[in-house]
Amino acid sequence: MSKNSPLVCINIPTFNNEKTIKQTLYSILNQTYKKIKINIIDNGSTDNTLAKIKEIKNKKISITINKNKKGMYNLAKAYESKHNYLCVYHSDDIYNKTIVQDQIKYLEKNKNTVLVSTKAKIIDEVDNVIGKTNKNLKKFLFVNQYELLKIILKEYNIINCPSVMVNNKLFKSKKKVKWNIKKYSNSADLDFYLQLLKIGKIKILDKYLCSIRVTKNQITNTERVKTSKSDFLIVIEDYLKKKEIKSRLDIKDKKNFEILKYRDQIRIINNHYKKKQLDILRIKIKKIKFLKFIKLFSISKRYFYTLFFIFYFKMKLI
Repeated sequence: MSKNSPLVCINIPTFNNEKTIKQTLYSILNQTYKKIKINIIDNGSTDNTLAKIKEIKNKKISITINKNKKGMYNLAKAYESKHNYLCVYHSDDIYNKTIVQDQIKYLEKNKNTVLVSTKAKIIDEVDNVIGKTNKNLKKFLFVNQYELLKIILKEYNIINCPSVMVNNKLFKSKKKVKWNIKKYSNSADLDFYLQLLKIGKIKILDKYLCSIRVTKNQITNTERVKTSKSDFLIVIEDYLKKKEIKSRLDIKDKKNFEILKYRDQIRIINNHYKKKQLDILRIKIKKIKFLKFIKLFSISKRYFYTLFFIFYFKMKLI
């Protein structure tokens, strides 16, 4: 690495991550790419998170205290940086030692790419690998919103939020991107990524370069257990209404979108079932148009998974 190598700013939003923050920081400090600075943006932690950070004596690490707004607002703040290259990594995840090197290498060679993400392993609270993201992904470069939405309709969200590096040089020369948190809440990041495609391309590296931890206390988990339409689906619905996207939707896109909506209904029904809200559950089940879903027949795991649960809950309440 030469003296002219660009500095990479790594912002890490955190809140009450005393159990994982040191492991995350060590995985970043051990990067093969050394020209980095790490800024932890703490959202008013009430546990020993800050104390754990201060135990690591390294000049590359600084702390910003952000008590004003919680959750997704803290993630949005993590994207505020004047440096040319910015990573937003998460305080409960583990990073492969070459992730920064691989990402900066791609952005330096591809000046019109605004964001680069990676594939990821999924781990539990004790570091066991319980899955992988983007296993079936065949397309890795996206030049417009429709291209990304087409894959999302089929594969769900493919951009791993904790593995993002952005090219801020493109931000300086283009129109500013906004965070629509009030409108999209926990999926405001997806809207943010889609907006970025008005500035440049998005690339997903075909490598597993981080391990994303799944726990019950994460923002994404609150999205899974809610009993109303998902924020993710609200974002998708709004973008599919846009003329430039709506005009390009083919039969498969429309079918995948319908399956996506059925999956969201099943998630809601399952959460009502767990809460033993049987009266509400019966109303929700009656609203599911079983025969209409059958007409959407698709040879995919996602289709059969959804069909199974529609049938399961209908039989459960007979």
